[in-house]
Amino acid sequence: MSGHTQRTARAQRRSAVRMVRPVHVWAAAGTLCLAAQLALLVRWLADRGYRLTGGPRPAAPATALVLQGLFSALCLAVLALLIRMAWRQCRAERRLSFDTAGIIGFLLATWLDPVQNYLRPVFVQNAYALTPAASWGPYLPGWQGSDPHTVTWLWLPLLPMYGAFYAAVILISRLMRRIRARHPQWSEARLYGASYLISYAAVAPLTQIYPLLAVGVWGHAIPELTLFSGRWYQWPLYEAPVTALVVLLPSILRHQHLTGGSSLVERGMEQLPDTRRSWARALAVTAFMNGAVLLYMLIQILLSLLPGISPQSLPAHFGTTF
Repeated sequence: MSGHTQRTARAQRRSAVRMVRPVHVWAAAGTLCLAAQLALLVRWLADRGYRLTGGPRPAAPATALVLQGLFSALCLAVLALLIRMAWRQCRAERRLSFDTAGIIGFLLATWLDPVQNYLRPVFVQNAYALTPAASWGPYLPGWQGSDPHTVTWLWLPLLPMYGAFYAAVILISRLMRRIRARHPQWSEARLYGASYLISYAAVAPLTQIYPLLAVGVWGHAIPELTLFSGRWYQWPLYEAPVTALVVLLPSILRHQHLTGGSSLVERGMEQLPDTRRSWARALAVTAFMNGAVLLYMLIQILLSLLPGISPQSLPAHFGTTF
């Protein structure tokens, strides 16, 4: 009888483990992401950390406002098209679609934007801002970068830019499907490798758009791996490979969803009650998107440990200092 009881107990434990599905784990991670950013933003708001210090600030030059305005309009237009697409998908599926969760996930990854400057200013945003506000980065635990109220954060265009970033994910995942249709014999590794090269080619020119549109400059660049080193438009060559990786990972996830019916983070979702599936998908995909963006930020932090150079001079439409 004792042996039978032990076997029953072991079977119950195995059954309980099987009930913890991947979607549960990813949704829990998404909940932690939301809790962490909520705690950070509440601390930032309570301290009025959004206020920039230094007294009256000079009016931003028209050049900066026009360039930032153009970039903002582009990001908002792309985001609006994505939202329209997502709305139609949700109506057709009668629940939260995967793409809607992806857009939400990238928007909710915006809170990670200052993390790259955790140890030192890696990407410094223009103090002549269309929408000036101080960053919440200095309120991160253990922050070693600039002091509170001194770091500019351009919520417009950067907030819609994070959502618009999902357009690149859609593009690369569609190309994945075409490659798979044309080369069905290719392994997953070969498919993802080819997709990474396409992603790299697509994002490489875009990584230099920030200085050219007066959004910000690379405040720390490794000279041996940088074009135009020391100039305001210096171009770190390692930026594109890292950004391409951030595009590729969600693209693989979307490709899995489109071809297999459920992606890595959605496995087990169909066993959930209908009322919970949308929430589980939103949280799970949000966790993955936050993880992809966090990977980018952590790589930037590691690269910032190497000797680097800041721009030696800036044009008149940049108010940034180092």
